[in-house]
Amino acid sequence: MPQECEPFYRVMVETLPQGVFLFAKEGNLRFCNRRFAKMLGFPLESLTGCALSNIVHPDDRARLAGALEPIAPAGVCLDIHLLAVDRTPLPVFVRIWPLSDFGIDGIAGMVFDPTEIVIARTEMGERDSILYQLTKQVPGGIYQFQLFPDGHFSFPFVSEAVQTLFELTPRQVREDAALIFATCHTNDLEALMASIRHSAATLEPWTFEFRVVLPRQGLRWRCGLSKPERLADGSTLWHGILFDITERKQAQDELWKTHRELEIANNLLRGIIDGSSELVAALDTGFNYLTFNRAYRDEFQTLFGSSIAIGSNMIGALAHLPEEQAKMTELWRQALRGESFSVQQEFGDPRRVRRSYEFSFGLIRGAEGSLIGAAHIARDTSERLRAQQALQRSDSALREAQRVARLGSWVWNLDTDLVQWSEELYAIIGLDPKAPLPTCQQMHALCAPEDWEKLKASWERSLREGIAFDLELELIKVDGGKVWVTVKGEPLFDPDGRVGGLIGTCQDIGDVKRAQRRLEQLLLEKEILLREVHHRVKNNLQAMIYLMDFDMDKMDSEQGRQVLRDLQQRSRAMALIYESLYQSPNLAEVAFDVYLQELSGLIQQAFVQGRNIELSVQADPVRLKVDMAVPCGMIVNELVGNALKYAFPPRYPGSPCIAVLFKEEKESYSLIVSDNGIGLPKEVDWNCACASGLKLVRLWATHQMGGEIELIPTEGTRYHLRFPKN
Repeated sequence: MPQECEPFYRVMVETLPQGVFLFAKEGNLRFCNRRFAKMLGFPLESLTGCALSNIVHPDDRARLAGALEPIAPAGVCLDIHLLAVDRTPLPVFVRIWPLSDFGIDGIAGMVFDPTEIVIARTEMGERDSILYQLTKQVPGGIYQFQLFPDGHFSFPFVSEAVQTLFELTPRQVREDAALIFATCHTNDLEALMASIRHSAATLEPWTFEFRVVLPRQGLRWRCGLSKPERLADGSTLWHGILFDITERKQAQDELWKTHRELEIANNLLRGIIDGSSELVAALDTGFNYLTFNRAYRDEFQTLFGSSIAIGSNMIGALAHLPEEQAKMTELWRQALRGESFSVQQEFGDPRRVRRSYEFSFGLIRGAEGSLIGAAHIARDTSERLRAQQALQRSDSALREAQRVARLGSWVWNLDTDLVQWSEELYAIIGLDPKAPLPTCQQMHALCAPEDWEKLKASWERSLREGIAFDLELELIKVDGGKVWVTVKGEPLFDPDGRVGGLIGTCQDIGDVKRAQRRLEQLLLEKEILLREVHHRVKNNLQAMIYLMDFDMDKMDSEQGRQVLRDLQQRSRAMALIYESLYQSPNLAEVAFDVYLQELSGLIQQAFVQGRNIELSVQADPVRLKVDMAVPCGMIVNELVGNALKYAFPPRYPGSPCIAVLFKEEKESYSLIVSDNGIGLPKEVDWNCACASGLKLVRLWATHQMGGEIELIPTEGTRYHLRFPKN
């Protein structure tokens, strides 16, 4: 590498947030950046030539020495303690590379501040329970697979989705990993095992599509994606996910991409720049590119639609976008004035793509301190900003939805004993959202004694048994008013299956309660009104029967009197329906089996008149709607009345008998009215009979009830009516 490029890369190293060092084979420090010196509290100049053992804590020197003999080309990562200037131990995360590939006899490394790692681990622990819940929502199964040097294997972890993917429980798989492979299609098993062995040997990410044969689901396709790592005991551990790809089997690109190793010294510096996902570039005082990494070049092409090369001019490359050119030029001018600063800006061609970046600028000076140019590192913050904006919109929408629905939410963390309320829950209770949460004693005062005991018992059972609860309570607001609410809660489980808290909602249902009470009042009024209507209809029919008695006495014609008697009997049959209705607790249905028994008694009183005719009724206990009960009752009245009048003439031989059979079938009802009388004359066509009674029977059966009625050839007469339930 040309010597004049060394200052550029030195500036790159100095702008890194990590400490960088270079040790010779003898163990003496040849180079480190200011960040490394600042971590230890030493002046930068005092560290040159310092022995590695002088800055490593005694407890970690042997482990570090063992890791260095030898160092794999990919490097090694360690958690160790360095010694600060006051000899206090400083916990750090170190990654070390050999420099033999770059023609340098020594090692190089990067030191990471553990603060962010500790914070991340803490946050990860707090989210473990939530992540465990989320694994249930992932469209696939999450797992760990471990292959040991002797060839045996196990599944240290599988999510609940394994029950759907392989029809096995997580416990079964953990106890016997071979059960998973037993489900694999015989034609795919050898290739599956070969792919696992290859991944273990090369430590390449594993991806494979294979078939399984399951007892219930049959032949299905599965796709696995995972990345291996070598453990200290020589075993290989994969972390991955399995998908059901039966419906959309397709090839997927390799999930994991390998990252190039960082290079140390001149090659190391170049590797740091080129291998970084951050955008790194340096310009001279004339705005010409001194260097840039691959990510910067690709991003520049994506954003602005222009290609750049070492030595090309940044201003010229942006000539087609004057506004972007002016913004970028002003930033570089500010950096060239000697200012080290950070700024967030949005860049891009409005017709292509725009993204937001966070820039950190610094000067590049020569060996004599002369100004050569400036450099920057840029980080794409677009996704973070979009996520923040989306979260803000989501929070706002959630608050508005809770306000409209009068629905508050709450979370109780058992480990911290902290309770969180949403703003709407404060509003329901009548509290100021800025005020502290009520104490247990104040919460007790918000409920009637019996409601408080019910609520307390419910959450204690939920914590003890891990089940949800749903209660309806009347709360006493802060201002003394009362509000009806539904309180729902369910347990939060940690990865070990332990209940770590409760989460739930509290909804104001005062409007629902008021509407419910109003509806009950309206239903009561409707019931009273319907009973009165049914009673009046029955009374009106009874009055018509009395009037027909009065008219019958005035008639000279027996035929006319018979017509009135028939009308009277039909009216009695209808009146009996409405009498049953207003006396029944259900105003829309009639107990039809009871009705048929009572109707048969009325018919016998009207037509038998001392004759020895047996009338038997057999009916299943059925309740019929009014619109079906009335025509069906009229049909029975008509057919039984006809049989009593015409089926048994004087001096009829044998024992006269009429039978009514009503049965409930799967999708219909069946009514049979039969007698053992003389039957219809052979010359009479039942389907064309013009007699008013039989004509009414056909009309009631087909048009009003939507059924079918037929006359079955037999001794006497036998009518069979079948009509649908709905």
